[in-house]
Amino acid sequence: MVNTRINRNVNLNRKRLGYLVRQGLRKIGFHIEYEGWYKIRHKALRRDNYTCQNPSCGFKSRRKNTVHHINHNTEDNRIENLITYCRPCHDKIDANTDLLEKTAQEEKT
Repeated sequence: MVNTRINRNVNLNRKRLGYLVRQGLRKIGFHIEYEGWYKIRHKALRRDNYTCQNPSCGFKSRRKNTVHHINHNTEDNRIENLITYCRPCHDKIDANTDLLEKTAQEEKT
C-alpha cells in the first residue's frame, strides 16, 4: 500500500485517502502529497526554468510557483503531465475547471 501525507504529516493509506477526498478534502484546501512528489515537482520546475508557463504572465520565482497536473489527475505524476504556473494563474485554471465540471454535472440532470 502506498502511504501518503497531508500537510500535517498525518500518514494515510490509499483507502483512507480516497474516503477523505470523496468527503471534500480537496475542496477545503488541503494539499495531498504523495511519496516522491517533491522530487518530481522540482524536476518540473527546473525543466520550466522556474517560470510560469502562461504566455501572458511569465512570472519567475524559485519558491512561489506551483506545479499543475495538466489532466487534473493528482495521481498522474509523470513529468509530461506537469506544468509550472504562478499561484494566481494556477488558481484561475482550477476555478475554470471547477466551473466546467459543475456545468457538466448540471447538464446531466
